[in-house]
Amino acid sequence: MYKQTLDLHCITSRAAYQLDQGLFNSLNWRMVMTHFNRLWQHFIDDESGATAIEYGLLAALVALGIALGATALGTELGLFFGRIATRLSTAT
Repeated sequence: MYKQTLDLHCITSRAAYQLDQGLFNSLNWRMVMTHFNRLWQHFIDDESGATAIEYGLLAALVALGIALGATALGTELGLFFGRIATRLSTAT
């Protein structure tokens, strides 16, 4: 993706230079726009970043579920051992 961005920058810089020099004709313009359209279409069709984000969201959801489950289990275990401690202290 970086190389494509660099290529686009080189092309647009070259096009701006040619425009300043009066060398810009319709053939060069067509080549620049064709290359830009290809880069743009590749950017739109690229879904690798979306997949990474989906996996990240899924991992965050699993971590949240584990944290909530551990909190609930910890609370219940605390109450359970508290009841045992109360019964042991009253038994002696």
